[in-house]
Amino acid sequence: MPTHRYTLSKPLPRGIPSQEAISHLQNPLNVFALSDIIISHKQLPQPEHPPGSIKAKTASYEITDAVSYLPLGLWNSTVSVTMDFTNLTDGVTIVKHAPLGLTIREWWTVLEPDDSPGEDWERAEKKVQLEAEMEGGRLVVMAFSAFMEGNHGVYLERMVAGMGEE
Repeated sequence: MPTHRYTLSKPLPRGIPSQEAISHLQNPLNVFALSDIIISHKQLPQPEHPPGSIKAKTASYEITDAVSYLPLGLWNSTVSVTMDFTNLTDGVTIVKHAPLGLTIREWWTVLEPDDSPGEDWERAEKKVQLEAEMEGGRLVVMAFSAFMEGNHGVYLERMVAGMGEE
């Protein structure tokens, strides 16, 4: 299946401890607040998984998005997406299962200066990084890749701005 991958990053404001930033990333409500189109969310029941397995640590949500298919609100609808959140030591992994066979994987992490060799760290001590991968049919990936990459840029800005407000 065709995939589209990209990485975005933004400096973390000075004075925010890494663990505070990681906790902010790991809170699903903070992620839901990034999008203007999410109109509802509900946590799904946790299926049985062996203790200690990665799936045992995953929380799943059903998200409802309000979407406009034509300009001027001529055709509006809702879309349901399942999102799986798995906390990592340095952030969170989110897997979105969308209609039309589209899967979006996101890795939100807090990077310390020595985690990115070759980068100029004189202007920021730490950064928040978003790695994303879209996978689906060729036309679906082509149709949504620029849209999602643009949205992720906005989401990253909002996520980092929200860290300074707590």
